[in-house]
Amino acid sequence: AVGTLLENSATATATPPGGEQITPPPVTTTNPVNEPGFSVSKSSAPASGTAVDPGSVVTYTVTGVNTGETVLDPASIIDDLSAVLDAAEFNDDAVALIDGSPAATPVLTEESLSWTGALAVGETVTITYSVTVDADAGGETLENSVTGRATPPGGVPPIETPPAVTVNPINEPGFALVKTADPASGTRVDPGSVITYT
Repeated sequence: AVGTLLENSATATATPPGGEQITPPPVTTTNPVNEPGFSVSKSSAPASGTAVDPGSVVTYTVTGVNTGETVLDPASIIDDLSAVLDAAEFNDDAVALIDGSPAATPVLTEESLSWTGALAVGETVTITYSVTVDADAGGETLENSVTGRATPPGGVPPIETPPAVTVNPINEPGFALVKTADPASGTRVDPGSVITYT
């Protein structure tokens, strides 16, 4: 019944003693059924797709929005860090705000960062945290996926959001030494000649 219109109509007739039947006009009530909605998005700084250096800090922002017409209680966000923490360290700085006001602190359990709370109609929860890329993680990739789940009232099935993903490749340091000689290496030279090295 979510998103539908409940319409109810009543009619009546009455016959007074010695009179004609009375038929008043029908009376109708309508009640639209609220439709729930929930969306989750994620961004990173530097932006997803940007390569980062070993030792650098990557900051993530996760946003969950009650886009529907009902309260969502509970609403949950689960951020899978399994492909991040094998190449970076969590900085233990996660915070959550609902429309700018402090909310329950996200919790890191093994390799997942999770948040659970209630979202009124139109409310937005914003979660931020950061990681520091390991010094020896060159050539690896930070790949992060977050999903959401929200429970509307009245026994409506939970809302499952599609994964929101960020990807940041990690630059691999490198150093090479090249030397040349003029005349070229292997060329015989005369006593007293000049050899220039580069």
